[in-house]
Amino acid sequence: MELSQGLTQERAPVLESLLEHLRERRRRFHVPGHKGGRGAFRELASLLGSDLLRLDLTELYGLDDPHWPAPDGPVRAAETLAARYYGAGEARFLVGGATAGVLAMVLATVGPGQTLLATLPFHRSVAAAAVLSGCRLHAVEPRFVGRLLPTPATPDAVAQAAGRARPAAILVTSPTYHGVAVDFEGFAALSARLGVPLLVDAAHGAHFGASRTLPPAPTARGVSACVVSLHKTAGALTPGALLLTGGGCADRGPTGRAVDAAALERALRLVQTSSPPFPLLVSLDLARRRLALHGQNDWERACRLADRTRERVRRRGGPWLRPFPEGGRRVGRSEGRDGHLPESWDDLRLDGTRMVFEIAPEAPDALTGQALAAAAARVGVDLEMAGWADVVAVVTPADTAADHDRLVQALAALPGEALGASRSNTAPKRELALSLEKDCWEAPRELVVPPSEAFRGRRRRVPAARAAGCVAADVICPYPPGVPVAIPGQRIDEAVARYLALLARGDCRVQGMAFSEIEVVG
Repeated sequence: MELSQGLTQERAPVLESLLEHLRERRRRFHVPGHKGGRGAFRELASLLGSDLLRLDLTELYGLDDPHWPAPDGPVRAAETLAARYYGAGEARFLVGGATAGVLAMVLATVGPGQTLLATLPFHRSVAAAAVLSGCRLHAVEPRFVGRLLPTPATPDAVAQAAGRARPAAILVTSPTYHGVAVDFEGFAALSARLGVPLLVDAAHGAHFGASRTLPPAPTARGVSACVVSLHKTAGALTPGALLLTGGGCADRGPTGRAVDAAALERALRLVQTSSPPFPLLVSLDLARRRLALHGQNDWERACRLADRTRERVRRRGGPWLRPFPEGGRRVGRSEGRDGHLPESWDDLRLDGTRMVFEIAPEAPDALTGQALAAAAARVGVDLEMAGWADVVAVVTPADTAADHDRLVQALAALPGEALGASRSNTAPKRELALSLEKDCWEAPRELVVPPSEAFRGRRRRVPAARAAGCVAADVICPYPPGVPVAIPGQRIDEAVARYLALLARGDCRVQGMAFSEIEVVG
């Protein structure tokens, strides 16, 4: 039977084709060199699993090739099912993560000298795309919710920026690392009015739309193209993701200009590996199938667990630790605006499975999110991210009630332990760090040199504390979340230099900074 026949969400075409191939017990005279984990490579098989290594094949006859999928081949069939599930016109597997999708979207839509308008906060891959494409990057300042959670600007603010920048495409990052998502209707209307594509980095929203307790899928608002990372929340292997184009609600509302399909295919071939990692492709196929068949039950259960954990932490976490937003309630697709959220959040939605816990302003100033995360790690609880005044925990259907019990026990006891371990004269104090971070966000992001020119030009190293007035030659960003503090071609403001010096003193992980120094143009 052809793969295209009987193509339902119960199917897993890539896995089916690989299992059929393995049943033939062929002799392997092709790459990869471990040849199924045999012989000298049995140690690798014992660590990773012999079944997994047997699936690690190459682009053989009948197995398809992600770069040139056959019309009725297993890769194209699996991508078709993914597009149907998300309500998109087309889907492409990404084996280089959401980064590869962001690079491809920008390369296909914004040419040299043109302008990409991108809402902050955005991932460092957006800056990388500007370097590769030769375009100019105009960053739109974020608005803030809570104490200091940057969230994409409103469509009106982006429209004002578009009036000055004349973009070739608009890129919106939603949801943010803290699980705040925007309503795309206003952005779709703006992109339609300007006649440019609306691109969306929804890396952290692969599970959106699986349940009514979650925000809608990013394809449901007339976007031109979007990226979702199935490895982040939906269970695929790292760094598996999807690039989705067309479809959605474009026929029921305004939509931006479509992305040229041929240009997108060329860009994908440029930024992705030519060696198909079939275990990763299988995991994407199975993650989509799980979402399609069991997503509603899986994610409603995950949301219930997260809600229960928020409430337990609120009651047991003491006066210094509280769930965000206060009250711990979420806004979903059918619930309307939540009474616990300010009216300015009318266009925002919260991911109920992204748990954010804030440190109260009245807490001792030595207590930071980083200290809290370090204390959690010492008792066997690993958190996704830590800011100066918050920590982030990611919930998925893989979690058990026992996992959440352990998290609650840890968070209830941690503030005091973290405070005791963080009393250091050299460690940055929380409120000072928050103030400098906010100054950094609000500093003008003046691009005096195109990103590609700055990245490829001559460089020199300067101490971060003395970088004010210099032009950044590289992407500089704390990781996670990977949101740039400076990008190539940006003149470093005094506020940015002060914040970089603070990050250096705090021994934070900052990509683009080594030994308290950064690279600048010149």
